[in-house]
Amino acid sequence: MEKISITVGLGDFYSISRNGLQPLPFVYKNVTDLQTLLETKNWTNSLSLMDPAATVALISTKLTEVIDGCKNGDEWVLFYYTGHATKYFLSVDPLQIKTMCVTYNEQLTPTYTPDIKEFFSEDNFQQVIASFRKKVPNGHLIAILDCCYAYGLIGSFAAQQPFLTVIAASATDVEAGFDTNSFFFKAFSQLTGTPFDQLQSQLDQIYQQQGYNGQCQVSPAPNFKSLTL
Repeated sequence: MEKISITVGLGDFYSISRNGLQPLPFVYKNVTDLQTLLETKNWTNSLSLMDPAATVALISTKLTEVIDGCKNGDEWVLFYYTGHATKYFLSVDPLQIKTMCVTYNEQLTPTYTPDIKEFFSEDNFQQVIASFRKKVPNGHLIAILDCCYAYGLIGSFAAQQPFLTVIAASATDVEAGFDTNSFFFKAFSQLTGTPFDQLQSQLDQIYQQQGYNGQCQVSPAPNFKSLTL
């Protein structure tokens, strides 16, 4: 069984943040540390998409490439995103508010936000899920989202997918905390040998020990809940 990871990070490489968002220097360490951990567990790390390479087009292309390259139908694919995420208000209707990862876009400035299609949103992830369901029917898709409003990127359909494990640093309407590193990754990196169905309680326990009032959310794939990375 082959295991392949796709890692994406946007820490804002500008010395003064041109996009108006706070730079996140820890994302680079998050990605390299995760790849090192995954290598010890026999994962194949594909090339990371960082900063200007972290565009919605390149992310979607890479995910499609990896999924289409699955030959046996039982592969594991891990998608990790670390960076900013935000809500995109299509209207005042709460059903029209979407969550998006702030992927790279040179037009993003403090005074101008491009259309949501210019970023990786829950719409893009639904397409990934549909593609995975068709191409890798016996596989395991793992989404690790290390950002604000992380669970919102997945939506309520997450629990309906028997092959999808979601590990989100924050709940749908909650920001994620960080200092020199993300609080989530500090905790998660200690638990990579923990079964998926025990991750939630273990993360909550570490958060409590750290004095961090975070709200991570873990939704294990029913088909793989007793397994580990």
